[in-house]
Amino acid sequence: MISRPLSLLSRSPLILWSFGALLVIAAYWPGLHGPLVFDDQLNITENRAVAIHDLSYSSLKKALLSNNSGPLKRILPALSFGINHYQAGGFKNTLVFKVTNLVIHLISFALAFWLAYLLWPKLFTSTADTSFSTTQKNRILPAFLVALVWALHPIQLTSVTYVVQRMTSMSGASVLLGLCLFVVGRYRLEQNKSAALALMALGIVGGTLLGLMSKENAALLTLYAGVIEYTLFKRHGLNADQRKRLNIFYSLVLLVPVIFGLFYVFVYPGMVAGGQPTLNERLLTEARVLWLYLYMFWVPDITVMGLFHDDILVSTDWITPVTTLSAIFGWLGVLLLAFIGRRKIPVFTFALAWYLVGHSMESSVLPLKLIFEHRNYVPSFAMALLLGYGLFIVAEKSITVARSIVIRSQKSSGNKALPIGPDYQASVLTALVGVLTLSVLFDATYTRAQYWSSEAGFIASAVRNHPYSPSSQYLYGEVMYKRFKNPVKAYPYYFRAGQLEPSEVGFLISLSMVTPVSVIEELRKSTLLKMNDPDHIADLLRTKKISAWGMRALDVASRCVKAQHSSCREHQNDVSKWLNAVVDGANMDLMRRRYFFNLLFDIEMRYRLFGQALLTIKKAIAQYPDNLRMRLMHADVLTALKRYKQAQEVVNNAKKAKLKGSKKVQDALDKFQAALIIKIKNNKK
Repeated sequence: MISRPLSLLSRSPLILWSFGALLVIAAYWPGLHGPLVFDDQLNITENRAVAIHDLSYSSLKKALLSNNSGPLKRILPALSFGINHYQAGGFKNTLVFKVTNLVIHLISFALAFWLAYLLWPKLFTSTADTSFSTTQKNRILPAFLVALVWALHPIQLTSVTYVVQRMTSMSGASVLLGLCLFVVGRYRLEQNKSAALALMALGIVGGTLLGLMSKENAALLTLYAGVIEYTLFKRHGLNADQRKRLNIFYSLVLLVPVIFGLFYVFVYPGMVAGGQPTLNERLLTEARVLWLYLYMFWVPDITVMGLFHDDILVSTDWITPVTTLSAIFGWLGVLLLAFIGRRKIPVFTFALAWYLVGHSMESSVLPLKLIFEHRNYVPSFAMALLLGYGLFIVAEKSITVARSIVIRSQKSSGNKALPIGPDYQASVLTALVGVLTLSVLFDATYTRAQYWSSEAGFIASAVRNHPYSPSSQYLYGEVMYKRFKNPVKAYPYYFRAGQLEPSEVGFLISLSMVTPVSVIEELRKSTLLKMNDPDHIADLLRTKKISAWGMRALDVASRCVKAQHSSCREHQNDVSKWLNAVVDGANMDLMRRRYFFNLLFDIEMRYRLFGQALLTIKKAIAQYPDNLRMRLMHADVLTALKRYKQAQEVVNNAKKAKLKGSKKVQDALDKFQAALIIKIKNNKK
């Protein structure tokens, strides 16, 4: 009575997916009301172009082009952020942003289900021994469990609750869709059906182009397809003409990642083998990082996971730390096993090759952060498939063993049947293992999602799980200072962050801003001052490339001083010194340099330092001679110095030169010119 409905349920992909979707939603639910954090602020809340208030063409275009990450600007996520802002009526209603991320993840869950269903028969070397797993009606359930393990795993959490990682999930969904179409086409080629190569090409080219509009790692789709072809599909069933066309097809599509790679190198030449750590240190460290990712998947211990992993030791050579050498030899060993066993155990070769291909861009030569969990969004699919394969092989072996026991028992006792069949017993055992696995994953993801329900909870868990992470320490200091308005409690966390990462100028700026100037002066006299020394910070700003942390900390400090806030006013000299170091240095792009010029000028005007403001604006005009707003600022400071005729001359020259500016600046210039005429007349009287 019960087996029939269960059998029907296991054969309905839509019902299974709906059930799985409810589990995924329940697991992520606590984190859907959490705040926007870290890069969310840099890419979304502090990005004015995202804050659209209507869905007009101009607003949507502004949002579409609002992101500057990568050569293709990641236009689809950028557009979606703008639409979310419009739907939510601002940035405070974070539920809209995070539900959108969850919907994308559920779409990816469906695509992972489809892909696992398509690939499942190819995991076995002989269908004769695995009819339980490879028949069409019986592969729906294992494919569903593979996809659910993938979607429910806590390593995927940051791709949902960390809104900016929509770039990763949208790119991942495009890759999975493209691969599904590719595999369908590849099956059609085996069956000698029409439009097979066209469908394969549509999957690879279409999926890649769609994915590249979200994130650059979609360029790996061709390599994923190559892994599927090399490890799972056999060519002995194809005729000579089919093989020839297939060879031509792969020769052409393999050009996609090659062209993209060359384009990226030429557009961003400093992105390869640049920065710190060095290329050699990066590659050695990533050998250990790739094992850490695998540990996170196979042992879903959430105390190991976190948004920041900058507490990891950098491998400076093959034996420092000592695990570097073992990690490298470990990879050589598993690669050898995968090559040797590619015919007998193709699923192992597939899983390893897919995993390494998935990390070949972000975990290799590009000078990115060494480790982020969201990089496993697509690569972890192979591990889920390997886990599903293992569980169902164990199930089949259990059934075979149970049957042999029954047969021997029947022969020895003379009984022809037992009350409960061996297939039923083995199936129950397998189901229990599956339920236990899913329960562990659900609990881990639900617990992590609870941490993300508030900024303080999320950062507190990061500090607890990664006490040697400078970013985690720094962010907890930010919570103490900005959320709870307690600089005294913030100080030790800023200080610890500076100790752990003394070259990060953002940490040092924040530390200096919560240190009273009187204390800094006393420390300077005793030669104990180093991390929060304003002169040391200025040297770093002048000579080194400024990170996102540094940009944000300097911006916050400058705006606080500009507002003459009681906690920042005494640091005016230090902040002006830092801004001068930034605009004088060579490590800032023109747009950001102009922004900091404006901040420096505004601070000097606000504190009535008109002489310094005049020097600043002259320096700025030398770098931006065609900027109309700066001419207006020049006239403004001359007026403050009561040099009215010089100010009038600056305005007149700007008008004669017909410098371009926004309508707002043009109107301000006209009003300023009229006001100057009145002041000059009054001055004569």
